Amino acid sequence: MRGAWLHYCASDAEIETFVEKDLIAPQLAALIDAIEERPEFESKFLSKVKENSSDYKNGHSNCWEICIMWKSINQTQPMPGSST
Repeated sequence: MRGAWLHYCASDAEIETFVEKDLIAPQLAALIDAIEERPEFESKFLSKVKENSSDYKNGHSNCWEICIMWKSINQTQPMPGSST
């Protein structure tokens, strides 16, 4: 989640803060909201993963769970940023 937010949403100042202090100020829900404003994430799959996950409380969400959810929700679209 943090990586997607940094890649798609973070300002230069937020990236600098992350690099210097390993700190991302927004909480998980705010990260998801910001990411899902992008057209690549219009399916809201991250929100669906969060709703269906028993362990979503930190920003290091399980990548495999997100990939599996993406495939089940968007059967015809590749995951954003992937080459497949």
